Amino acid sequence: MFWTEKSKKTRTFNGWVDSYSSNLYKTALWMLGESSTAEDVVQDTFVMAWDSFDQLASQEKVLSWLLTILRRRVYKEYAFRETTFSAESPIEFAGEVGKEEQPGEDIDLMAALQSLPLDQRDCFLLSSLHGFTYQEIAEQLAVPTGTVMSRISRAKQKLKYLLGEADQPTNKVLSLQIQSKQEVS
Repeated sequence: MFWTEKSKKTRTFNGWVDSYSSNLYKTALWMLGESSTAEDVVQDTFVMAWDSFDQLASQEKVLSWLLTILRRRVYKEYAFRETTFSAESPIEFAGEVGKEEQPGEDIDLMAALQSLPLDQRDCFLLSSLHGFTYQEIAEQLAVPTGTVMSRISRAKQKLKYLLGEADQPTNKVLSLQIQSKQEVS
């Protein structure tokens, strides 16, 4: 009996790895901006998922569960970066934007995404990359649906502006932030 349960668990888990590795990798890459770090985070995600296999409440929510584990691992990576390297460190991570970008400057999508606050980036990627609804994202992140909607809206506005698809941000707060930074320069 024990062996059949273990082999069923192994088969199920291997199916998850086959089905969801590329989705998790894409998400990690877009969040972190570094291929090797994204690979490590995905591997850690699957190790954590294996260790907590029995905690999954519903087989229909495997991807959501794996993405939650992945996001937590990404947050740990950001915390590690902040505590390991000082502000004076010459090391810069791929995709980091050290200054507020101006429209028309050469900025790629990865750098633009990296410039978004992490909460906006999470919501935007869950929606655009994985196709989750606002309600599903709200449940995953344990925030109100309206918060998810506003985070995605702000992310889209800033991305359009940074990628040169909008003359100026339509969000008054973002517009004021950019305008005040331009006046200081």
